Amino acid sequence: MTKRGRLAGIVCAVLGAWFLLAGVGRAAAPDPTHRIEVGPFVGGFVFDEDLGMKNNVVFGGRLGYWLNKTWEPELSFDYVPTASYQRNDDWKDDANLMQLHLDGLYHFPSIGNWMPYLAAGVGMTRYDKEAWNPGADYRAMVNYGAGVKYWFTDNLAARLDLRQPITFENSIRDTRFNFMYTLGVSWLFSAPEAGPAPAAPTATLSASPASVQRGNSSTLTWSTENAKDVTIEGLGAVPSSGSRAVTPTDSTTYRLLAKGPGGTANAQASVGVTAPPVVPVPAPVVVQVPAPVAAAPTASLTANPSSIQKGACSALNWSTQNATDVTIEGLGPVGATGTRNVCPTEDTTYRLVAKGPGGGAQAATTVVIAPPTPPTPPAPAPLAPIALLSANPTMITKGETSKLTWSTQNATDVSIEGIGPVDPNGSRNVTPAQDTTYRLMAKGPGGTAQADASVGVKAPPPPPPPPERKVIEMMILFDFDKDVVKPQYYDQIQKVADFMKAYPKVNLVMEGHTDNVGTEEYNLKLSARRANAVAKVLTEKFGIDMNRITAQSLGETKPIAPNTTKEGRAKNRRVYAILESE
Repeated sequence: MTKRGRLAGIVCAVLGAWFLLAGVGRAAAPDPTHRIEVGPFVGGFVFDEDLGMKNNVVFGGRLGYWLNKTWEPELSFDYVPTASYQRNDDWKDDANLMQLHLDGLYHFPSIGNWMPYLAAGVGMTRYDKEAWNPGADYRAMVNYGAGVKYWFTDNLAARLDLRQPITFENSIRDTRFNFMYTLGVSWLFSAPEAGPAPAAPTATLSASPASVQRGNSSTLTWSTENAKDVTIEGLGAVPSSGSRAVTPTDSTTYRLLAKGPGGTANAQASVGVTAPPVVPVPAPVVVQVPAPVAAAPTASLTANPSSIQKGACSALNWSTQNATDVTIEGLGPVGATGTRNVCPTEDTTYRLVAKGPGGGAQAATTVVIAPPTPPTPPAPAPLAPIALLSANPTMITKGETSKLTWSTQNATDVSIEGIGPVDPNGSRNVTPAQDTTYRLMAKGPGGTAQADASVGVKAPPPPPPPPERKVIEMMILFDFDKDVVKPQYYDQIQKVADFMKAYPKVNLVMEGHTDNVGTEEYNLKLSARRANAVAKVLTEKFGIDMNRITAQSLGETKPIAPNTTKEGRAKNRRVYAILESE
């Protein structure tokens, strides 16, 4: 079968498995905006024929972030354990390929559970003669392709992806066109949400009284909320709430400035200043002798309060002495002493005139109409509750536990269905017997919020069968005077490694042997190097702990064939081991 034929068969098999998985699912694809997508994948990698690399499996992982319903930047890592072409039509398992690339994914509108997309990106390719070799060869690469996602739930999807990675070997004209097909899964996670915006400052400022005679004081009273820096023009920095007496010499407007994380607020209050009433100088008294002299009249007039809101009233109080005729402008004749309420609509000065045999006297007072008090701003509406609930892991084996973690804000009553009332923030282990969806309810003055988290439960695996007693034998032959392990024996060594991994309590004792050519001392050292060479392959290539391996050097002491013939000596140049399971 041609390479294209094998590739078509693989793609068809992957697509068939894909559609089989898509047999059941949800009604429509979710909205993934501002969520994180992560998932592993596995598939096949087909190299450009000019590279001389063996096609093999590819696996890796992806990490993406959805900017909106269409665009998703994604970082991907691909790893291909492969081999390079050798002479005599043989493959040598000595090469690896690693790719790291940043891609942009453009998603088309979903069709039911299906969400197709296009992808393109740039990155770096690393060809390595030995895995993780610091001397590896790096090349620039670009890629493009397409794929489709099938959403089983709001958080879980299967994903098929077809890509054309293009590497630039020595120049932009020397390019290699590879092909990669993968099948993976994707999980969506919610990104951290931003906290509520800081509240805007509020400020009020009033003056009582709002009008004073020059030399008298008025009290400024202020209050602020959500402010860290509060100042009043003419007074400087002040506490967030308080009062202070002021004695302006002229009518003055005081401005309060409140600053906080949420912005700035202003308030102002004015204090009107009036001149004190002018007391007329009494006329000189002419003393006639012997006729008696009449006493001069006296008069006083006050308003309480002297500053009122429009529509309110003030009480005029007056008294006179030695007067027979008393009038108040705007009110007419009044008694020598008395009180009367007045309700002016604008600033008004009332003047009292008292006349008597001894002359006349005057007194005046002013009633000031203060500006209306600004209305108190309404209290802010209570914030709506916020609720988050997650389960980790979301899939367990029956009898295992999953950890529910939740957090709420602006909530006074928090409960989880099946658990009951809980703290506003916390976590709890649960052991459901079947697939269960836990619902968090958070209630507060601003309303109700809820969040769900599902835990899937699968049946436990059947118990493993009782172990069988097994025996495995290893015989590695070497060229004359050589201690290099030939690749043709790697399969035999791998079987020993797999046996030791399956039976971790079994240790390996290897015997190194030589033919009788050379001195006895030299052959002992050569047999030791051969046993150590096999031990190195087991540890470095197949991951066996060196502490489980014992290498014995027997030299030419135990031949298994006569050393008199070339064939017999070839059989004696060996490393031999036998293992038996417990």
